[in-house]
Amino acid sequence: CAWPVVRVQTTGQAQVTVAIEEQNDVKSGGSRRKLSEELFFDEVKEDEVRKLFRQLLSFAYEIGAEPAWRSSAVSIQLPDPQGSRQNFTLFVMATRGEVYLGWLAGQLERVSLDKNIGLGFVERLASLFPGVPPHSKNPETLSRPLRASELAPKVDAFMSIVRETVVKIKEL
Repeated sequence: CAWPVVRVQTTGQAQVTVAIEEQNDVKSGGSRRKLSEELFFDEVKEDEVRKLFRQLLSFAYEIGAEPAWRSSAVSIQLPDPQGSRQNFTLFVMATRGEVYLGWLAGQLERVSLDKNIGLGFVERLASLFPGVPPHSKNPETLSRPLRASELAPKVDAFMSIVRETVVKIKEL
């Protein structure tokens, strides 16, 4: 998304009012919405997926991460412990019952932290899910999203890897 540039030049006294209107979502033709926690869980159709996602959301709060509600997902983000405005995306839960990763290595690198923590995070998760290697062209993510049904039996190991990654980030 390109941000508009607003330049105001005046000579002498001037009264300036700037109003920025929300842009419509080009794909849907309507305004882009953000889900609330309640709406998110209402849109998750299966009880078992809802239960897993509630567990992961509770875990996120426990490790100091925060949810960022989107139009069809919630992104679990760790605020930069060093105080930059960068949030580190740990994982994303989608209403369609999938969990996916991406961006962590680049986000770390953007604030001059070790991107290998993010790449190692993806590699460790890939080893937990045989047949789901890191993406061949983008090693910041897995080759495909994880279905809740395959994540549920390994949720404790998943949370352990996430927790260890958060500890590494906080130690930097």
